[in-house]
Amino acid sequence: MRHIDKLIEQGLRLFCQHISQQKLQRKMVVARDILITQGQAIKELYWVESGVFSVSFNAENGRRFNFGRLKAHNRLLGEIEWLTGCKSQFEVCAEESMDTVIIPLNVIEALITEHACIGLWLSQNLSNMYSNSIDFTLEQLLYPLSYNLAIDLKYQQQGLRPTLTFQQFYREAERFGCSERVFRRVVAQLQTLGLIAKIDHHIQVLDMVKLDAFIDSMEK
Repeated sequence: MRHIDKLIEQGLRLFCQHISQQKLQRKMVVARDILITQGQAIKELYWVESGVFSVSFNAENGRRFNFGRLKAHNRLLGEIEWLTGCKSQFEVCAEESMDTVIIPLNVIEALITEHACIGLWLSQNLSNMYSNSIDFTLEQLLYPLSYNLAIDLKYQQQGLRPTLTFQQFYREAERFGCSERVFRRVVAQLQTLGLIAKIDHHIQVLDMVKLDAFIDSMEK
């Protein structure tokens, strides 16, 4: 393990330790509760030890993009807006009941000032989010919807993508920035090719070898 990785692990441990020891306000949220509103000025951060949430963007033309259901494990919410001094670009919504810790900005500032390794841990989190977002955005821009759906299913099957699918097709369409009608048409196309099936409101891969071949054909 690299020395910097050891420092990052130490930073996470120290952060969790301080958060558990301080008398911070806790807030129990339930499914569909909004944690952060799009356009909101960030005055506090949220710490989620375990839970599922979604992140979405509402455009002025009425279209909506959703990054999907994301698993939170020791996850800080609102840190990007806090560090940039910008209002929230996205809406953050709870997808299930979960316990959150509200962290005042002066608390997080004091921790980073006192412990450089906590700052390193936070920096790694932001770097990972940036890298994953760039990869996702480039795929969306440079490849057709059929490819993006196929690669998304492959990554989920292999456990390489933390995004969880929605049961409702209109919300799945939001993950790919398209209408429900277009999304259903592409799903039907992949079904006709024998690659996937709809089972219990979920899309499942029928033949990974054929799915890989389809993805390879789109990349050449």
